[in-house]
Amino acid sequence: MKKDITLPLLTIGHFTIDLACLYFYFTYFPPCGLVAGISAALFYNFLAFALQAPIGCFFDRFPARKSTSIGILFVLVGYICGFCRLYTAGLMLCGFGNAFYHVGGSIGIARTDTKGLRNSGIFVSAGALGVSLGTFLASGPGLSDFRRQTVTVLLVLFLLILLVLQKRVRSSRHSARSPLPVKTTTLLLLLSLLAVFIRSFGGLFFPSSYRLLFTLPGNGPLAIFLLAMASGITAFLGKFMGGFLSNVCTAFFRNHTSWKSIDSRSGNYLSGILTLGISTLLLTFGGNIPLLCFLGILFFHAAMPVTLFELYCILPDHPGFAMGLSTVMLFLGYLPSTWIPPDTLPDSLILCLLTLLATGCMAAAFLLYRRSRT
Repeated sequence: MKKDITLPLLTIGHFTIDLACLYFYFTYFPPCGLVAGISAALFYNFLAFALQAPIGCFFDRFPARKSTSIGILFVLVGYICGFCRLYTAGLMLCGFGNAFYHVGGSIGIARTDTKGLRNSGIFVSAGALGVSLGTFLASGPGLSDFRRQTVTVLLVLFLLILLVLQKRVRSSRHSARSPLPVKTTTLLLLLSLLAVFIRSFGGLFFPSSYRLLFTLPGNGPLAIFLLAMASGITAFLGKFMGGFLSNVCTAFFRNHTSWKSIDSRSGNYLSGILTLGISTLLLTFGGNIPLLCFLGILFFHAAMPVTLFELYCILPDHPGFAMGLSTVMLFLGYLPSTWIPPDTLPDSLILCLLTLLATGCMAAAFLLYRRSRT
């Protein structure tokens, strides 16, 4: 029997898809004016994120490899359109490809046990690195036409390899759970989606002092690379550790408190409360100190797997739709950035209030869930 490589394959694929899509976007749609930039960004993000819910709802009945394969094919055809100078059509196909791959990845990794917590964090973390690297490769200094063509060809070849490997992708089997009342489930769903929206909007007000940690004196090219990748590295580390922190939190409360019956969902909520609470303190009082700012944003991103896992638990038979709902909230939270200049608002105060509000959503969901279990 072949070893199951679904998680590493989907994680590498997530990294590659996001890298390829952002590379295409910034190569053919460089910032050339506010209106043009906003239009292209809105167009791509709407296709890549806002459409995942209906796509996920449809593909939940099919194997994971079906939608991941379609997603890769869309991106490949998008690159062919780029070669033919059909840039808008290519961007549209890349957006669709990103959406399909996210849906397939969710169907492949969604679980409702401790492995699901771990898998959610690992899978979502890779996209942050792909976005940052794709942006850097497309807009880096001194970028020659030869280098652009080389990167494009390498990406196409790697996408072809990924397409062939999709036959090794499997759909995850869900664990059995005790059903909750419909009213409770609906409230938990709304609280989780609200937390995702608030976190997405709050990300617009991140301080940037942590970037100084990625600039090393005397290392010109390396410093430029690390500075460009700083946001992606921070998001990657935070999301990657988020699922593991939830597992640690569950084990700690089970072994060292009177809550012996605590399950993975309760521990997951507590992890979200702790990480967002710590993030609030660090970003409010240490936003100007690079190390504390870095840790604050790290803990902020660690809440991402928390809400994704909860959505998988609420909609266990519809993991693609669950991922789609979360990305719709991400898109809605991103929208204000297209018309609100962040530097005109009191960033630290707004970020503090938003993070506290997201923490409150997690706390309310925890109390509601625990009450429904007693």
